Amino acid sequence: MLHTSIHYFRDIPYIQLWVKSHGSRQVFAIPDQQLIMSIDNTLDILKEIESNYQSDLLAHRNLLQARCDFTNLDFSRADLSGFDRREIWRIGSYIIFAINAHEVIAKTFEWLLINLNNLSSLFGKDSFKGCIETQNQAVEKYKLYRNKIFAHPSFCRPRGDNLSLRLSSIDWFAGVSYGFIPTGIQLPGASRILNDEPLKGSKGEIKFETIDFELMTNEFKTLFEKWCSLFISASEALTSASKDQIVSYCKKYNLEVQLIEVLKYIEDPEGKRTQVHDVLWSCLTDRNPF
Repeated sequence: MLHTSIHYFRDIPYIQLWVKSHGSRQVFAIPDQQLIMSIDNTLDILKEIESNYQSDLLAHRNLLQARCDFTNLDFSRADLSGFDRREIWRIGSYIIFAINAHEVIAKTFEWLLINLNNLSSLFGKDSFKGCIETQNQAVEKYKLYRNKIFAHPSFCRPRGDNLSLRLSSIDWFAGVSYGFIPTGIQLPGASRILNDEPLKGSKGEIKFETIDFELMTNEFKTLFEKWCSLFISASEALTSASKDQIVSYCKKYNLEVQLIEVLKYIEDPEGKRTQVHDVLWSCLTDRNPF
């Protein structure tokens, strides 16, 4: 789970280096803070999609339950068609943004481990290999939905998919076929089986695991919390590197280190959060980066 003081990836401690190269001063961070900002912004987009779902669910909960109970069915169908279309839109959008966020996080983490391995032989990519594999496995079923339905339906880009999968994919993408649950809809819906042939891709039979919006968001929240914990572990190891290790690392790239600092957030008993700069070493007489 997330550390209680960590609310965003940008709150994770990081190293900031002031270096001189070819006569000019540069400031850069490990991990790269522009990438971290992009991650946080994407997670905020996911929160907005979920907020839209929660508002829509609150307004239609009774009708959704009635539909599942087969009570007042004609009225439920008439009033839930808009909800169902929005739900397909929300699920598809969430999957695309969440998978992209996962892949950006994974790549950023890979870069962080490269830097960590260069600074200390005690840590490196292999130290987190099992965790990374677990993270990637957790999104496989959603990648299938992204690749075959929402990002580019199999109907349009079959890539070896049989006709059963191609026709089913467009039904699910367009919201023609889905299941009913008290909290919305469930995918996949009924598949189109032609010539008694199950859904198949270029590597054999394909099975879509059942998903719904709440299940999906809970699983991705757990995924991102685990990513954040991995970043914390790696960043704590990184920020414990010595001045000599950092200077030696920078020399490989003809960078003259002038200042090394660790930036992190602290939280007071009232919950107010402040970023603090812990200077590990400096030869500067001023703090003007330019």
